[in-house]
Amino acid sequence: MDIALSQAEGRTVVALRGRFVFDSHRDFRGVMERSLRARPGEVEFDLGGVDYVDSAALGMLQVLGDKARAAGKKVVLRNSRGNIRALLGIAGIDRLLPVA
Repeated sequence: MDIALSQAEGRTVVALRGRFVFDSHRDFRGVMERSLRARPGEVEFDLGGVDYVDSAALGMLQVLGDKARAAGKKVVLRNSRGNIRALLGIAGIDRLLPVA
C-alpha cells in the first residue's frame, strides 16, 4: 500500500492507495501516529485509492478510532466506495469514525 501524508485547507490528509492488508501494519501505524500529533486538529484518511481491505486493516482502523478519541482528534474516513464502504459498515467502523 502507498501512503501519502500532506496538509490541505486546515487539516492533515492521509491518502491510502492499493491493498490495505496486514503487511501495511508498520507503515500505517507510523503515519497514524504522525497524523494524530500533527496540527491542525482534523485528520482525513482518504480511502479513495484503496481497492482491497482485509480483517487486519479493519482492526487498524479500530485502533485509529481509539487513538483519535484518546488524543482528542477528529478523524474522518473519506472517499470509501463499493465493497470497502460496505465492509466499514459491517465491521462497525462507521460507529467509531465518521465515514464521509
